[in-house]
Amino acid sequence: MSDLRARTTKQFFGVPDGEVYPRGFVAGDEVLGDLAKVAIEEGWAEKVSGDEPASTTDSSKQEAPAGEAKGLSTTNLVSGAGNGNGASIEIPEDWKSMKWFALKALAEKIAGRDVKDSDDAKAVVEAEFTKRAPKAA
Repeated sequence: MSDLRARTTKQFFGVPDGEVYPRGFVAGDEVLGDLAKVAIEEGWAEKVSGDEPASTTDSSKQEAPAGEAKGLSTTNLVSGAGNGNGASIEIPEDWKSMKWFALKALAEKIAGRDVKDSDDAKAVVEAEFTKRAPKAA
């Protein structure tokens, strides 16, 4: 495995180094090693320089702060991360039209747990999206 790091700019399936099964990655995830190399070559990620601080989240999930990739909106981004409260995970405005694997990955990041099914994933994202919505004056 190489020390290459990249931040994803698109959603895709990939198998992280040392793992057997593919996982869904969404824009803003950090990927490492050979998966990072492939993602950069395919245009799915941008290289992260070695002087940038390492992600402070669980490296087995390869999460990184969302919203830093080119062209991503941070309108639904709040501070804090990695504790399952959904903070600092970007929720796209069109999240309801996301493909299942991307919705599942997003919901699991927000909840900090595995989601049971499609309904569970939608409920997790909907609750967090509603919580972040601007309050009417």
